[in-house]
Amino acid sequence: MIYLLILIFGAALSFFGPWWIIAPTAWIICRWKATSSKEAFIQSSLAVASLWLGYALFIYFSSNQNFIIRMAGVFTSSAEGAGPIGSPVLVFGICAFIATLIGGLSGFAGYRLKNIGS
Repeated sequence: MIYLLILIFGAALSFFGPWWIIAPTAWIICRWKATSSKEAFIQSSLAVASLWLGYALFIYFSSNQNFIIRMAGVFTSSAEGAGPIGSPVLVFGICAFIATLIGGLSGFAGYRLKNIGS
């Protein structure tokens, strides 16, 4: 349930807002719906990673721009700083790993805030 809610609201908000809006979305949904810290971390990390990886693959296959060079620029602040990145799998793996951490920690923080008073 948490996974689907984060996917639906995160995709809708990311369409109209900035790319990072998915983290507060995971935080709010896990604060509202999560029943354990393990559930909050796992469900939100999988949802955010699925959403970001799906969006990255969509951009990669539907755009004529070089997605790999642009993502290397995001990670190093300049595309030249990354050196030769030959493998799209490496860049997508890094994106998925970062999304997993951001989503998991956002969901975990939301759940922990719910239980701070008890």
